Amino acid sequence: MKKLKIILPMLAFVFAIGLSFAFTILDDEANNDYILRNGQWEAITEVDCGTGTQPCEATVGGDGPFEVYDEQNLSTQKKGNGTLIILP
Repeated sequence: MKKLKIILPMLAFVFAIGLSFAFTILDDEANNDYILRNGQWEAITEVDCGTGTQPCEATVGGDGPFEVYDEQNLSTQKKGNGTLIILP
């Protein structure tokens, strides 16, 4: 019984350290912005729209302009200074 009181806390500590490496956070969405093109969401690289209250718009491959969103959701439209972003 005396050994069990020593071993159990050590095992809990080892398992806690092991589980900390078992989970990873997928943060790919933080590096992307989105546009709605032909009714389909399309991921684009994160753009800097500046500061302001104007809707952020971008052209992609000569098409557009499209409104830029942080997520695939119409309520997450990015705001900026109104400058048109040109993406290849």
